[in-house]
Amino acid sequence: MRLYDQLSQRKQRKEKLDMANLTHEMLHQLWWREDIADVAIADLYGVAKKKVTNLRHKWGIKTPETIVREFEEKFGGEVPDVEGDPQSPAVSKEGRLLIQKIYDLNDIELESLRAELAHRFAIFRDVKKEVDFLALIERAVRQFRAKGNK
Repeated sequence: MRLYDQLSQRKQRKEKLDMANLTHEMLHQLWWREDIADVAIADLYGVAKKKVTNLRHKWGIKTPETIVREFEEKFGGEVPDVEGDPQSPAVSKEGRLLIQKIYDLNDIELESLRAELAHRFAIFRDVKKEVDFLALIERAVRQFRAKGNK
């Protein structure tokens, strides 16, 4: 059962959810993994949306920053050579989530992500066009999946 569903059930049982008990991991799970909007999280805890948004930003749970952390944590900070067939190997559920989050970025967030990845990983330094960048991200995520299965 998703965390959001668990918290919703607790709220339906008239339990008061306290923001002081909301951890970084819980907020990351709700906002990033379960794609729950700040307003819905705020409703669970009976606070203003701005309070949730501010807490997310304070903890660095923002789309470009979270994507970069995913690359570093899940893929060991090493981006493999992504030349070859972009259609294989198959992308994991986690990889599909990451790719979808990237495709959902607005132009400012996409440029922020491109700049941050270029700063940390040499393979992204020369990518200038959005389409090339997104294609490279997708190939890299596929390669991470393939590398992880060996």
